[in-house]
Amino acid sequence: MNPTTHPAEKKTPRQREFEALAAQLCAQLTKEEIAALPPYEDHDREVVLVKEKNFSAALKKLKKATFLGFDMEAKPTFIKGQKEHKASLIQIATSRQCFIFFVSAIPQIGELRSIMEDENIVKMGIGLSKDRQRLREEFGMDTRNLVDVSDVFALLGRKNNIGSKQLVAHCLGRNLRKSKNMSRSNWAMYPLKSSQISYAADDAFSSLDAYMELRKMLRPYKRLLAPALLKLLRY
Repeated sequence: MNPTTHPAEKKTPRQREFEALAAQLCAQLTKEEIAALPPYEDHDREVVLVKEKNFSAALKKLKKATFLGFDMEAKPTFIKGQKEHKASLIQIATSRQCFIFFVSAIPQIGELRSIMEDENIVKMGIGLSKDRQRLREEFGMDTRNLVDVSDVFALLGRKNNIGSKQLVAHCLGRNLRKSKNMSRSNWAMYPLKSSQISYAADDAFSSLDAYMELRKMLRPYKRLLAPALLKLLRY
């Protein structure tokens, strides 16, 4: 049942449109359907590798944005019970650039709290519970205005968690390259391979792109959305 309407109410054409859109967004696309879509990676945007020297310049640019895509990477563990490694990278994307912060090369990395704790800047990503915990425990950051896009889909009625590939396919009609080998690669290695850089940047870019498109898709139905959805979409 749609949480925005009562079962006894006669539905308007707009309500039926919204329910059809929600059902479409909540459907699980097959691997074949996603594979047939054009690649997401053909966006040709700038990626900036950030270290101590250009940290201040990167921070200055990010502070000008209202919406930012966000993600983190850490060296994986392969032994059961082994303590997880600390974050190696923090990726933050504007609509035009993705800044990849090499944590170990930036003594002043804690200054990122001016972005992560800013209530006026919306940061979004997908599956952020562990990242939120890392920011708090490793960097002492109390994140604010951080949106997990998967929560939007949960409120729309999706039963299972939506992954990045499904998110990009539904919202952008594109096929996001995802690879277990790449996600499990050594993110603490320096220098990173170009494939790692592109992969990390696209995680942040795609979250921002999908979220912004989702806001456009749902805006015509703003009056029908539950308060929790309105809050997540920052209307």
